[in-house]
Amino acid sequence: MKKALIITLLFIVLALSANAYTVEMGEYTPSATSLSRAGFTLHKGDYSICANDYRIIPVWFNNNQNYAESITLKLNGANWAQLTGKQMDIPISKSGAAFIELTPLKPGNYTLNLNTKSQRSYLDLPIHLNVEDCYSLDVSFEKESDIVCGCESKQFDLTLKNNGKYKQNVKLDISGIEKYTLSNDTVNVPVGGENTVKVGVACPDAGQYELLATARIADLTFSDSIAIDAISEQDCYSVGIRGKTKVNVYEPGDKIILSVKNNGYQAQTYSVKLESPDWITTETSQISLDKGETSEILLSIKPTSDIEFGYYDVKVTVKADSSEYTHEIKVNYKPENPIIKSVKDFLHYYRFYIYAAPLILLFLLIFIIYVKKKISNRAKKTSSKKLKPKKDEPKKVKSWLGYAYITAVIVFIFSLIIYYLKINGLIPFHVGYILVGAVLMGLIILAIAFRKSKLFSKILLIVIVLLLLAGAGYAVYYFNLISKVKDFFILYWNYVVVGLIFLLVIIGLMNFLGRTVSVKRK
Repeated sequence: MKKALIITLLFIVLALSANAYTVEMGEYTPSATSLSRAGFTLHKGDYSICANDYRIIPVWFNNNQNYAESITLKLNGANWAQLTGKQMDIPISKSGAAFIELTPLKPGNYTLNLNTKSQRSYLDLPIHLNVEDCYSLDVSFEKESDIVCGCESKQFDLTLKNNGKYKQNVKLDISGIEKYTLSNDTVNVPVGGENTVKVGVACPDAGQYELLATARIADLTFSDSIAIDAISEQDCYSVGIRGKTKVNVYEPGDKIILSVKNNGYQAQTYSVKLESPDWITTETSQISLDKGETSEILLSIKPTSDIEFGYYDVKVTVKADSSEYTHEIKVNYKPENPIIKSVKDFLHYYRFYIYAAPLILLFLLIFIIYVKKKISNRAKKTSSKKLKPKKDEPKKVKSWLGYAYITAVIVFIFSLIIYYLKINGLIPFHVGYILVGAVLMGLIILAIAFRKSKLFSKILLIVIVLLLLAGAGYAVYYFNLISKVKDFFILYWNYVVVGLIFLLVIIGLMNFLGRTVSVKRK
């Protein structure tokens, strides 16, 4: 009796410890509504899935008992993993399927826990998932920004690079601008490879745009953008032409120089057209300028003997695409005044002497004043030895400042006359230089008027010297005077040597005269 009771208890324990149902995990299935046993395939090991993908895992339940089972389901581990139902009712000796929907967003390794429970049994099933980055697409324009001028057409390379695990069929969309072209809106990109499409822009309205390219793979989007600055044609190809508008021509060989500056937004090639008489020509037919760059157009004037005196119109046209910019010149071909011509020839022939004359004059004035002061000091010393000492009297010191001012005025006026004759009618073009000269002249006159004020005189003297040095430095640079002075000394070195000898003779003579005067006074 006792043995029978023990056997019965063991049987009950074994029955209670055995699962009333079994659970099997299957391969991914395309539907989460129904599944037959024939359509179920058992899965072994971990699951692999792509990030941003959608997959369904079937879970197969077998009722092994002679009574119906009601199983409660619960899934933990990730909020992107969901059960299609929370309860399974399985009749006697029947089977059924539940489904787990997966929509992972980020790559990584995850573990889900499927908890199943009935009145007589329960199971905890771990599900290991390896989420991979299968859909990785790099979308990039060839540059970050660009300029579109007027109605020009531009194309930009858009590169698609597949860094994922599968070959992709990519769908492209363009937004941000109305007028565009796309070489292909669907592109196949192999694994680890890339493909390039052309995105074109033509005749956009003036303004700023962000051209956005969006690539789609299933429900995923990848994008890149390029900033487009659309400039009106007039502003884009803007050109500044600077030069004379009136020119007097007296003989062949004269030239007209026009300055052309690219005021637009990008490098451009301009065509040059000249409308003029046959004896006014240019060799410039085309100019290529970067943004902000300046170049010159040289017009050669070569009237023949049969050309009549009078006014002639010259028109220079600079063109880029459909934008044109013109500069008109009135050329007055007339005989030159013989007096002015002779003066110009004289000044040109003796220009080196004229350049040197003010400097020599200034040097001689300073030298004469120095010698006179030396003679005066010697005379005072000699007379002081013979006369009795007297009370101290204030010394009268002659200031050289006045002489320096007068000399500076003479040099400035003389230089201004030379410059006026040199440019001959171009004063309006050099108004800035004339104004600077006028200001300098005013400072010199002001300095002469207030020469007795030592502080004021020193300040003005410093300002004048700085202005003269700045003007002299600019003149040396602008007119290339260094090479001219070098040529002058190379050509006239013998005259320079004679001048130095003459200067030494004068110095010796002055010293001799000073000593003679001192001896006579003794």
